[in-house]
Amino acid sequence: MSKPAKVILDWEAIYARLRCLVRRLVARYSVAAWRGQEEDLVDDIVQESVRRFIERQPRVERGEVEPARSPEQMLFTIAYNCCRDLYRRERRLIHTGGERLPVCRGSEERGLAEQALEGIYQQELFAIIAREVEHFPQGQRRALLIDLAELMNFDQEPTALQRAFLERGIDLSHYRDWPEDRRQHEQRVALRNHAYRRLARLPSIRAYVASHER
Repeated sequence: MSKPAKVILDWEAIYARLRCLVRRLVARYSVAAWRGQEEDLVDDIVQESVRRFIERQPRVERGEVEPARSPEQMLFTIAYNCCRDLYRRERRLIHTGGERLPVCRGSEERGLAEQALEGIYQQELFAIIAREVEHFPQGQRRALLIDLAELMNFDQEPTALQRAFLERGIDLSHYRDWPEDRRQHEQRVALRNHAYRRLARLPSIRAYVASHER
């Protein structure tokens, strides 16, 4: 079995994007103890994330672990986990001292920042879906787009999913109220089911799900 090729990355560009993500996370968590030290904290998290990623590479080359399908996405995930762990540590310290951190309404287990990052991850997933669906067989592609359009509200600003498709030149509003008789509807439902199964089996979707499992 041949060794996987070494990963060559544009570190300057990745550093910039990674710092941007971490800065947003630190701001979203809004921990009182971090105020005035945000940039130092961003530096620490970015450096720790890169260190963990680099230390993983010898294991990849030895075949001990699978190579990252998306090194940049793995770095983002490592950074998120670092920031989340720091936040949870601060929360434990504050709770021990008898204080309480604010919790987002409707979510007892996740803080504001975790929800914010979930939104970022959803945008990434939507971008993958839009890119992949563009190459589906025509019948499955149309059936899936019609199904998505039925779930959309087009009277408001475009959602993250709608924007992801618009960036690929696909306007979901064109697929709403699709005219069809009963036979055509049954055919579309069958094609839709095939399309969703096809989507779930795609390597890019599987890699995304695996990289975000916690």
